[in-house]
Amino acid sequence: MGNSQTVLIELAKKGDYKSLEDRWLAAMDQVGRQRDDLLATLEILTKDGKGELAATLAWSWMTVEKERAAPVDVLALGRELMLRCGDSKEMRQEALGLYREVYADRPEIEMLIEASGLSGDKSPRRALRTLEICLNLQVGHFLLSRSEERAAEVVEINLDVPEYTIRHRRGEDTLDPDTLALKYDHVGTDDFRALAQLHPERITALLESDPVALVTGLLHSHHGKLDPDELKQALSPRYLPAAKWAGWWSKARTALNKSPNIVLEGRNPVLITYHHAEQTLENEILPQWTEADTLPKRLSVIDAYLREAKARGTGPKPEMISRMHTDLATRVKAARRGSPSDALMEALLIERLAKDGLLSDDQVNPLRDILRENENLLALVEHIEDSRFYLRAIETI
Repeated sequence: MGNSQTVLIELAKKGDYKSLEDRWLAAMDQVGRQRDDLLATLEILTKDGKGELAATLAWSWMTVEKERAAPVDVLALGRELMLRCGDSKEMRQEALGLYREVYADRPEIEMLIEASGLSGDKSPRRALRTLEICLNLQVGHFLLSRSEERAAEVVEINLDVPEYTIRHRRGEDTLDPDTLALKYDHVGTDDFRALAQLHPERITALLESDPVALVTGLLHSHHGKLDPDELKQALSPRYLPAAKWAGWWSKARTALNKSPNIVLEGRNPVLITYHHAEQTLENEILPQWTEADTLPKRLSVIDAYLREAKARGTGPKPEMISRMHTDLATRVKAARRGSPSDALMEALLIERLAKDGLLSDDQVNPLRDILRENENLLALVEHIEDSRFYLRAIETI
């Protein structure tokens, strides 16, 4: 899977467009797994002056997606494709149709489309930004100026025009959709910068009632990462007396450790990190597995995963085991003819999974077949330098 993903990008970089088109059609069967690489490939083509080819490939992707996905998901893909394929009239028309279909129950949709310029000559990026901000905006939502650290709150929305009245520390403004999207970013109602300017009393309340929400709001304003010193500087003594900081941080840290979206790493200092997706053990292990470029590293990742899954009481997930098995089986296949000793060691890792009963009936364990097809078993193991693999191989033989 990883190799086929890399090939798409490499073919685009090399300018081998015929092979790229052939591979692209085959990739449509696994588009969910290759989404990022497909988008990156289109971006490369557009930057290299092949916008027409990028639009053609994007259109084929849209066609496949329309047959198997809900309109809202197709629209989400369409936005991504428009941003990577230049200004394609066909893609604009497709996006317009999808917006009208997905937001058919919104009476203001036609006026917002007109104001955004998507049906006119505004750049796709600016038009899509206007639509996304205004379609998701409600009274009480927060905005943050794109040119200064000034927060605003939406206090009124007039859909007949449409226009938006916002309140900030200097007063109120009434803005049309395009101007609002040009001047402001939409931020969450827990954003610390907005709360500090508009509703500081909420910060005081959150200190006691929901420290996780409070820290999450701060993380959003610090690019998703904070250390305790930065956290203390933001909260104490303005909102929390210095004498109470140690006790509050102790309780907050316990609560943060239970949050699926926040990870505390290290000991001194601790790094507090926010993750948009819920952090599962598999989310943590997959990057380690992907980067494990030697047999000992791969064994260590497998052992760590199985040990931690048991400790958390969740058990190994079939999806993660399947990923490990697929990658190992690919390595076994590649090494089996030219380097049977390497194939044996990779197969020993598959055997590690099999011994714990983690493989399904259709997941092949090639270890014994490798032993049967090599008559000189001594030659097969004599070059194994790692004692862990050597002892496992001897035990199996």
